[in-house]
Amino acid sequence: MLALFRSRQPGQNWLTGLGVVLDAATITLAAVDSPRVGPAARLWRRASRMLQGLLGMPAARHRADPPDGPPADEAEFREAYQTLARLGAPLHPYEQAWGEFSRLRGAYLPGLVAATTLLQVPLEFRHQTARLDITRSG
Repeated sequence: MLALFRSRQPGQNWLTGLGVVLDAATITLAAVDSPRVGPAARLWRRASRMLQGLLGMPAARHRADPPDGPPADEAEFREAYQTLARLGAPLHPYEQAWGEFSRLRGAYLPGLVAATTLLQVPLEFRHQTARLDITRSG
């Protein structure tokens, strides 16, 4: 029953919320030049393992075809990378970070696509308020 839980807000579901924070963790792991420990690494390991486990279910296995094209949008990744650079984060070289992001995201994307298809959840997360500006504090 928990898998079928829906938010009262359109465009917001626990599964798409997981996708949003998992993408953020993946960007952090791929781009930021630091040891792979801490919350981002734990989230990526646990969520990826869970989503890969879903592919073992017969109902999900045939729904795991990722969207056409690469596992990630390079323009969106480049924007996040540039934002991190402006904030002064120590970063891996761009090409290395992009390759690692694509590899890490490719590990969980089939499971995420299968789960969203199986549960009839849109593969997007819409928020009702203004865009969050991570460059401002407080």
